[in-house]
Amino acid sequence: MPLTGIPHQNFFDFGAFDDVAHFLAHTRTRVLSVHGAARAWF
Repeated sequence: MPLTGIPHQNFFDFGAFDDVAHFLAHTRTRVLSVHGAARAWF
């Protein structure tokens, strides 16, 4: 995980925010593609 080792007080540092935003965007894209594949199959 990209957040490992980041001190708590630096959690909202822009680097951490970018990691979280990228992770969420990637997860959303993957979920949508899986959902689309499921609709195609069923």
